Amino acid sequence: MGFSVPKIELIHWRTPLQRDPPGSPTPPPICLDGQIFPPLPCVRWLGYWFTPNLASSAHLSKRLGLAQGAFATVKGLSPPGSGLSPHLAHRLAISLLLPTPLYGADLMVPRRGMLTKMDIYWRQVQRWVSNCFRSTPIPVLAPEACIPPLLAIVQHKRHMAGLRLICATPTVNPAAGRPCPTLPSLLKYRAPDLHRGLCTRLHPNVMPLSWKTNRPHSKVRSHLPVDKLANLARPLLGTLSFAPLARADLFPEAPSLPPYDTMTNTYRALKGRTRLLLLISTKLSCVRCGGVAS
Repeated sequence: MGFSVPKIELIHWRTPLQRDPPGSPTPPPICLDGQIFPPLPCVRWLGYWFTPNLASSAHLSKRLGLAQGAFATVKGLSPPGSGLSPHLAHRLAISLLLPTPLYGADLMVPRRGMLTKMDIYWRQVQRWVSNCFRSTPIPVLAPEACIPPLLAIVQHKRHMAGLRLICATPTVNPAAGRPCPTLPSLLKYRAPDLHRGLCTRLHPNVMPLSWKTNRPHSKVRSHLPVDKLANLARPLLGTLSFAPLARADLFPEAPSLPPYDTMTNTYRALKGRTRLLLLISTKLSCVRCGGVAS
């Protein structure tokens, strides 16, 4: 196999036990095809920025920088009090200024510090859309701009990601073949390399939680990443015995599946529940200022 030197980007993926020996360069270089390549602290793949510790701050900080640059350009084209109407400014904020910083936020959860920076940016967008004074209380910005707070939007994106996971088929989304076998899915297929049996002999304090178990206050026990997404959709299922298939038409016909219209309508109802949770979260944040969003 030949390597193109200008196109190669490498990074170390190691556990804490595989630390560099004393006196070695950090990180040590990698030799491929007789050539030495220094690993990068951050690499980009499919629009995601990855670090050796898989932290979300590097990716979200770069997305936030792109969003701030786009917002500066938009403000120059439409200054407050002139230019675009509030309706057009609202559409521009939802279609351009919101997806840019939240790309990947459904999988990479923002930490408290990064969420604060993103929230400051989003307040500036809300103030620009609503054309409110700088002295306007922060909780008033969301109902005036008709835009939910950033925290509510992030939670909504994660709920939708969990819903897509439990309602997908393994032939369409490979991640759908990796949840816990107890997940109420109409398809019992699981990936052959899903070795959950390797976790049965671990210490009880580090055993991964089931998908339907709420995470306790202890930070030791936690869900596996795929179970963490599935757990977000648990309140949406309610009394349903099984999660419907979102695109059953892409799956080969199986006589044991419910009718296609039934699963489609059920999936739409679950999506409506996620929008209702977004609306409730937005109203709760607006009540703090003494008023309720219309």
